[in-house]
Amino acid sequence: SIEDKIVRFADKERHQLFLEPEGRNTEEVYVQGLSTSLPEDVQRDLVHSIKGLENAEMMRTGYAIEYDMVLPHQL
Repeated sequence: SIEDKIVRFADKERHQLFLEPEGRNTEEVYVQGLSTSLPEDVQRDLVHSIKGLENAEMMRTGYAIEYDMVLPHQL
């Protein structure tokens, strides 16, 4: 996530991002390198802070999934 990158690479002034088309029949673009689960308003501000994406429209917000598990013998 971008949050992890900022912590791990705090000495860096920039983080590389790639704009990847989502498919042939859509105008949607995925910002590779910007995965995040921050609140929607923060995500929107973050995308709009990127040069060239100031007027971008977010189709979907990012989200996180956390997995928990219990070992069978612990039941």
